[in-house]
Amino acid sequence: MNDNIGKIFGKYLITGIAKKRDTNNHIKYTFRCLKCGYEDNNGTYISNIKKGGIKSECNHPFNPYDLINKQIGKYLILDVLNQRNNNGNIVYKVKCLKCGKIVNGIRLDSMKKTSLDDNITCNHIIFPEKMIGKIIGKYKILDIIKDNNNSTKYIAQCLKCGFITTNGITLNSMKYSSLDKNIKCNHIYWKSEILFNKFQGMKNRCYDINHDNYYRYGGRGIKICDEWLNKPWKFQEWAYENGYQDGLSIDRINNDEDYCPENCRWVTLSENSKFQSTSIIININGISDTLHGWSIRLGFTPSHFYTILEKFSDKNEGLMYIYNIITEIINKQEFIKNGKIFPVFIITNKKV
Repeated sequence: MNDNIGKIFGKYLITGIAKKRDTNNHIKYTFRCLKCGYEDNNGTYISNIKKGGIKSECNHPFNPYDLINKQIGKYLILDVLNQRNNNGNIVYKVKCLKCGKIVNGIRLDSMKKTSLDDNITCNHIIFPEKMIGKIIGKYKILDIIKDNNNSTKYIAQCLKCGFITTNGITLNSMKYSSLDKNIKCNHIYWKSEILFNKFQGMKNRCYDINHDNYYRYGGRGIKICDEWLNKPWKFQEWAYENGYQDGLSIDRINNDEDYCPENCRWVTLSENSKFQSTSIIININGISDTLHGWSIRLGFTPSHFYTILEKFSDKNEGLMYIYNIITEIINKQEFIKNGKIFPVFIITNKKV
């Protein structure tokens, strides 16, 4: 039995045989933990000692006063409190090294779960003024404001693009941001929130596989050009230089090509709906337009040619019939409506 004395099992060194045995006269051994120095003189079974792997956590009793002035997680331990918590655990008086707050009554295991990582915000700020000048995520805090609910928010500057959040931002929002250069910054000085939403709409249609219309855009290989995608302010410059106004929609001239300056224009909603990938386009004498567009060009109601097409069970046969009607009208350079003759002065390449 004495052969085990002096042997090391995992993190334990067997130091001797305990004076007392259990009721079944089984031998117990005294031991020392090689990780924390704790010595057990009451003894335990050899089977328990052998389970003490060197990588396992130490939970042995120790002198809590030995931890004073030591740092654990984001806390500096200042003192051991006389009282214990409701579960009988030892609790400490500590100082948070991130915000300077003194905290009474925190357990050792709670301290171990904290971190001094700058990207993890402190959740017990009492004096927001102390946050001014600090960097959280990609933001530098400049000032403090109150919102309509009297909640504290911060005026902060993005260190990636220089944008200042004059309307205020919460600590939680800053916490989830990052200075990682591979993560694009979405702080652009958008002159119009509507224009910003249109840009976001383009991105969602092209890159969000869960978007309802992804199959018509990104699913067909439609993308946003690199210049607009990586530098959204370039998109804004192009928009205003090309007649953007709130209420207009972006339209791709060639429905099979990407969103880029050469293939985009601003149109009204009704015009944009005509040139969707689901529209029927008819080209006559170099003029391309939808059935809706040709109906308007020739002075009919917008649904005129669609009504005709619905009467044909063979769609191709119906389209040929409509094609011949339009061609005949154009060749005559006039058409009859309600018994009156009208010149075909609107047959031009201008989109209706």
